[in-house]
Amino acid sequence: MSDWRGTEGARNRYPIVSMGVFWWVESTATNPSFFEVSAETTSLVLVLLDEITSCHPLQHTYIMSLLQRLLEASYPSLEVQMQELKRTFLDHMIHLLSCDHVIPVVSCIHKCMISGTLDHSLIRYFVSEVLSIIGPPYSTEFTSVFLPLLQNDEIVSSLVSQTKDDPVSLFLAECPHKSKKKKKSKNN
Repeated sequence: MSDWRGTEGARNRYPIVSMGVFWWVESTATNPSFFEVSAETTSLVLVLLDEITSCHPLQHTYIMSLLQRLLEASYPSLEVQMQELKRTFLDHMIHLLSCDHVIPVVSCIHKCMISGTLDHSLIRYFVSEVLSIIGPPYSTEFTSVFLPLLQNDEIVSSLVSQTKDDPVSLFLAECPHKSKKKKKSKNN
């Protein structure tokens, strides 16, 4: 006889357990020397974070906060692997975005762009990945947060093609409200 709840019900039954796992992940990942250890341990922690993201939407805010802290942190002993590590964090933020936590994730990247805490190549990677998983119609709220990333030439210049059939141009063509520069009126 099969369980009437199925496997999906079993995954979502114990949010308190996933919160305990999250707290362990948070205390482990925020340890300054954690990312100096083997990649296998790092990936286990981040896989657990992805599983919590997929199964427990009420914990998205906590996950977002942790990923933001990890993304903005500096890792002086990992200068060579810093870009790769931050790209990994971006991958997990993109996963969080794909699990319906869109506006907070894009807002975080926008803040990182303004403050200069993220390299333009990492923001370009984020924009490219997001454009590959989204499609029209786009909400006004989303475009108002995402559009500033596309207006930075240093980020999107290598993503735009001459033929305008690239993801950036296609997104701009579908925007509910396109960014228009306001002209100052002259009173004569």
